[in-house]
Amino acid sequence: MNEKYRAQDVVFLSVAGTQSGATAESTAEFIREHGTTWTYVLDTTDGNSVFTSYGVEATPSFFVIDRSGEILSNFRGFVATEAFSAAIDAALSG
Repeated sequence: MNEKYRAQDVVFLSVAGTQSGATAESTAEFIREHGTTWTYVLDTTDGNSVFTSYGVEATPSFFVIDRSGEILSNFRGFVATEAFSAAIDAALSG
């Protein structure tokens, strides 16, 4: 999906949280293992503030966020590519 939407200025970002035991090393290993090409960050703040701010209670969680920062869609757990793609398409169409 990253390749599909790159030309439309869609940005994919993954946030790993230390509350689930992620480390810089384990996150880097995951990236290598899965060959992903988008940006990853590691939330090392006290209380994993990124997870808290977005109400993440399960991983994986997926968000479609518009340019102004408004959350348009939120998916918890594994989601079908078609559903995620439809949410991105809806956001792009306005």
